[in-house]
Amino acid sequence: MIGYIKELLAKLCATPTVSGYEGLGADGLIALLAPEFDEHRRTAAGNYLFFKRCGRKSAPLILVDTHIDEIGMMVTKVCEDGFLKFAPIGGIDTRILSGADVTVYGKERVRGVITARAPHLMSREEAVMNPDIDKLYIDTGKDREWLEENAGIGTAVGFEYPTTELLNGRIASHGLDNKACIAAALAAVKMLDGEKLACDIALMLSVREELGGAMGALTGGFELMPNVALVLDVNFAFMPENPGADTAMYRKTVELGEGTAISLSAVTDRKLTRELLRIADEEGISHQTIVEAGATGTNADRLALVKEGIPVAVVSVPLHNMHTYSEVVSADDIYETARLICAYVKRGAVHE
Repeated sequence: MIGYIKELLAKLCATPTVSGYEGLGADGLIALLAPEFDEHRRTAAGNYLFFKRCGRKSAPLILVDTHIDEIGMMVTKVCEDGFLKFAPIGGIDTRILSGADVTVYGKERVRGVITARAPHLMSREEAVMNPDIDKLYIDTGKDREWLEENAGIGTAVGFEYPTTELLNGRIASHGLDNKACIAAALAAVKMLDGEKLACDIALMLSVREELGGAMGALTGGFELMPNVALVLDVNFAFMPENPGADTAMYRKTVELGEGTAISLSAVTDRKLTRELLRIADEEGISHQTIVEAGATGTNADRLALVKEGIPVAVVSVPLHNMHTYSEVVSADDIYETARLICAYVKRGAVHE
């Protein structure tokens, strides 16, 4: 299963899904996921919905939500000599932009490199500052006329880096927020292996999460109104430079390689969260808890408020270097997340 997860991640990360432009990867996503499900469709908002049916009429529904969109950029101006101005889509860490490889998703896709001002030409003050995105360009090598025709204003831009396997089962790539969780969800469905289900399952690849407002999750939750929702997202993995235990942010870190993370929050459903913790203990699933006393910063915050309310729980995969083109996860953590989802679904322990 670990090998399957690694192969799946490479395919998912190679599929373009810049926030607001998730349809760029539609064909690839459907080809990858549809064979594991009984039916699938896209919603008016752009969400991808995949269903696995138990065969019972009016059966309870478990929703597994994992946002599909990733951070990226948008062309704002076509300049001379193959250069493009751009604006960020989502919360990009500007420290990593200079010199980054990108793909411009125009009528014809074109590779580019974000410009980097040579340190020799910087003042001492400039050298220690984060780059001003307004002073960066994408260098494509194409002429202005070609760019205006094929990659004009409003064209999406995404990072272009191969998925790389590091030591100890760690994987680096762009878009692991949130494709690591899609891999966990699909691996969980794979683990069911034709078992008779006690309920229906809906996997929702929701759109526009990185823009804030959870547009995809809100509209999808309103349409489906599941009995419960498991929201899968990544969470901050501890690194040496992270704040200490006495600071507010430390509570939002978990350990990479120590298993899936279950959120303890005022937003999440008490009963559902306790059930997940109990299942993890009984099944020997490596897991850790993370305190998010108020909002979780995930789609769960909005799904819980849909119509009369949806019971939600948050399960996350630890991740280093969030919102960069070299995010890092552990394949073992993805596997443990998949095991937890699979075990919960098998029990069919939904609120009826």
